[in-house]
Amino acid sequence: MPRLVVTITKKMDRALRARSEETNAPVAALVREAIEEWAQRRGLDVDDNISWGGPRKADDKPGQPVAVSAR
Repeated sequence: MPRLVVTITKKMDRALRARSEETNAPVAALVREAIEEWAQRRGLDVDDNISWGGPRKADDKPGQPVAVSAR
């Protein structure tokens, strides 16, 4: 998945973080939403369809035993 680094003002940062706190949405999701709305207003066909994770693969290898210290 491509990544993008954007430099913003302190005021923009405060606004994004405040909105993130209000909505419990990650800042990245808010930025993607803004980019999607910007692009759609200009007639570009984009959508914010990011899927993360997926099923976890089972690890069938035995792990290292845990050492317990008694004092």
